[in-house]
Amino acid sequence: MTGDLIHSRPRGGRPTLHDEDVMLDAAARALLKRGYSQLRYSDVSEECGVPVPSLQHRFLTLDRLRRAALCRKVRLELEELVETLAPVQDPWEWVVAMIDRSVTYDPEARQSDWTLWLEYLHAAAHDEALAADYDQVDHIWLSALHEVISRGAAQGRFCPQMSTWDATRALQGLIDGLGAPLAMARTDSYVDDVIRLLTDCAEKLLRPQPL
Repeated sequence: MTGDLIHSRPRGGRPTLHDEDVMLDAAARALLKRGYSQLRYSDVSEECGVPVPSLQHRFLTLDRLRRAALCRKVRLELEELVETLAPVQDPWEWVVAMIDRSVTYDPEARQSDWTLWLEYLHAAAHDEALAADYDQVDHIWLSALHEVISRGAAQGRFCPQMSTWDATRALQGLIDGLGAPLAMARTDSYVDDVIRLLTDCAEKLLRPQPL
C-alpha cells in the first residue's frame, strides 16, 4: 500500500528528467501553504521549477501527487524524530527529549510540523488509501515509543500503574491533543505550559524512579 502511494515512477523507457523526491518535497511545501485539498500542479511547479506537464506525466492525478507528498513528508518527519532521539540512552531522558522535540520552540518548525500532522489526519479521514497509510505510520511511532517505555519498565526505571502499551497510547494521545493547537501561532509562555503539562503527565503515567 505505502509503496503504491509514494512511488509513481514509470517502469522502463527513457530515464526521467526530474527527480521524484524533489517534486514531492516541493509538493509538501506547497501543501503546507495551501492545504491538502487546495494543492494544484501549478503550486508545485512554482516551488520546484518543474513544468506542469512534467508533473502531470509523473503523477497522473492530483490525488496521487497529494498522497505521495503527504506520505513522504510524514515519514521523513518521523524518521528525523527517532534518529534525533537515538543517542539518548536513559528512558526517562528520552521521553522528556521527545516531548521537547515534538513541541519545539522554533515557531516556524512547530507550526509546520503540527500543520502537516493535522492535514494528514484530515485527509486520512476522507481517503481510504491515506487511512491505511496512517495506520502504518501510527504503528511505527507507537512501536518506537513503546520500546522505550517497556525497556524503562524492565529496567525498573518506570513503574506505570497500567500496561506499558496503555501508557504508550495515553502518552501519545496527550501529545496529539495538546499539540494540535500548536499549528497556530502561539507565545513562548503557551509553549512552556504545554511542555510542562506534558512532562508532568508523562511523569504521572510512567512514575520514573531515581537512577
